[in-house]
Amino acid sequence: MPRTPPSAPPRRGTSHSPWTLLALCWSLALGLGAHVGRELHADAERNLVLGEGTRWQVEAARTLAGIGEVTGLANLRAMLHVRKRAFYEAPFTVGGRRPPPSPPASRAAAPVEPEPAVPAPRRVMIVGASSIQLDLGRALERRFEVFRGVEVLRQGRHSTGLARPDYFDWHANARALKASFEPDLVIGQFGGNDGQGLTDRDTGRAVAPFFTDDWDAVYGARLEAFVDVFSDAGVPVVILGMPAMRNDFHQSKMARINAVTRAACARAGAHFVDTFAMTADAAGNPLGRAEVDGRLRVVHAADGMHLSRHGSELVAGGIVNAVTGWFSFTRREAVAAANDVPLVENAAAGDARRPSAEQTPVRTPGERAYWRSIVNSPDPVDFEAYLERYPNGAFRALAENQAAVLRGQAAERALGLNREARRRIQRGLQARGFDPGPADGLFGPRTRTAIERWQAAGGGTPTGFLDGPAARILREE
Repeated sequence: MPRTPPSAPPRRGTSHSPWTLLALCWSLALGLGAHVGRELHADAERNLVLGEGTRWQVEAARTLAGIGEVTGLANLRAMLHVRKRAFYEAPFTVGGRRPPPSPPASRAAAPVEPEPAVPAPRRVMIVGASSIQLDLGRALERRFEVFRGVEVLRQGRHSTGLARPDYFDWHANARALKASFEPDLVIGQFGGNDGQGLTDRDTGRAVAPFFTDDWDAVYGARLEAFVDVFSDAGVPVVILGMPAMRNDFHQSKMARINAVTRAACARAGAHFVDTFAMTADAAGNPLGRAEVDGRLRVVHAADGMHLSRHGSELVAGGIVNAVTGWFSFTRREAVAAANDVPLVENAAAGDARRPSAEQTPVRTPGERAYWRSIVNSPDPVDFEAYLERYPNGAFRALAENQAAVLRGQAAERALGLNREARRRIQRGLQARGFDPGPADGLFGPRTRTAIERWQAAGGGTPTGFLDGPAARILREE
């Protein structure tokens, strides 16, 4: 009978003290916390402002951020992401598809229709973050390239904006592009990545937390500085607002950023294009689908923040319609037909919406200084005086809008609406399909937006304020 070999003696496991395991877990948690301490601190401050966090969370996050700075873990994280950051910081620039230059002889001899008072832009620069890098930028580039003699330079940089100049400095980049490309029209979009605390360019230290008045002031000044890079040389700037988004929190961030951006554009003399209105319904909710190329298409990408390819085409068409209302372009029919690109009808010769030479804004000496002296005035008379002095001025549309808004404010104040009357007006807006928020008798941003949309739907001037007849209509529930 075969003998069974003796079994090996059992090995004795290595025992670890529970205190050692606990210390390891705490060290790991502390190291990871310090690793992302900056982001945790920013999120904690944001939550505190929104009423969703507590002071001790902010202090704990600040402590972790301090440990990360002292130990070098924060810098280690940047080193680990160097390849990713290098990829994002590499400019995605499209400048290859440019119209071929004409021979000097033919350029001099070719008959050309009379130029308007302000020459049509020939060198259009489009800059911004990932939306410009991707579908929206591509759609804009295609649409501008159908105009005769227009050269387009598009530069998009993922994950950038005006909030973090320590990560990427758009002001320095703008100066470099201005020197190299020499644009005569600049279109920019910022904001999608700017719903966060602002940092200093040189030190990276926090300057102002989001959802605060300090943030509004600093961000507005940064946008004005970007505009000034070009407008000081007489180059007009168009700033695109951010579209509607499916996530409620992101929607609230973009609403605030759009409001600050619009006000900064008015101060700096830049044109503002409201893309939110292009991507939201009458109640301010993001569109799910919209008609593009004769079919219903999904407007947003899967993340609910970026636009889909078809949504980008929808918004690009609205942007070009707005821009061609301010500047005269001539369409290159042959190129448009060959590329099968949708054409912007109001750019065609003879269209009633195309600005004539008499309508085209002209910047005259001293006008910019005059505009800056009145831009924050609460008196509509100042803007009407500007229009009388500069009837064809570069800031004409802004002055007309501001005069109408201030007149509307005065008319509404004269009504002496009490809180119950305001509640009835809010209910009247709600009954007509324009969401003013809760009928609390307080006219906040949502109510003002609902009034603007109601006025625009009726063919009136969307000032956001009511006169006597309008108030009576809305109170009739």
